[in-house]
Amino acid sequence: MNEIEKALEKATDTKACVIGAGATESAAKMFGDLFPETRKAVVVSDPRTRKVAGARVVDLLKASGVEVAEHVICPDGVWFHAEYKWIDEVRAAIAAVPGAVPVAVGSGTINDTVKRSSEELGLRYMVVGTAASMDGYTSYGASITKDGIKQTMPCKAPLGCIVDSAVAAAAP
Repeated sequence: MNEIEKALEKATDTKACVIGAGATESAAKMFGDLFPETRKAVVVSDPRTRKVAGARVVDLLKASGVEVAEHVICPDGVWFHAEYKWIDEVRAAIAAVPGAVPVAVGSGTINDTVKRSSEELGLRYMVVGTAASMDGYTSYGASITKDGIKQTMPCKAPLGCIVDSAVAAAAP
């Protein structure tokens, strides 16, 4: 048993983690294993993360029979920060698909936005991380700026986490 498997046995929130080159390809299997009660997903990304992994995650989920809705934050490509206004937007996009599981595809900003949105809706989520420069994929809490103050808001870690090292190695 490797160290990640040992840690997952003791973890209270995250129950699956796949890290390695090509790990994105395990997205549909992880989704099915962790969320067997639903066949709906809302994949949340931004234009950059959609290009490097989000479109592939959508394709994999659809090919496995999952009904997929996509939500792209800032589709015009503007850089954004984890501000509460994005949580309002993402929460509405997730709520628009009753019974769907949120799937974050991105780095810290996307993950924290989906993590907090999911928490406010009382849902569990999974993340497909796209950058190695961030260490909070499976942390408890999300760093969000609200009312001009950056704060850590409590929320559960994802039920599942995937980090494709080939994707992360190419990230800025």
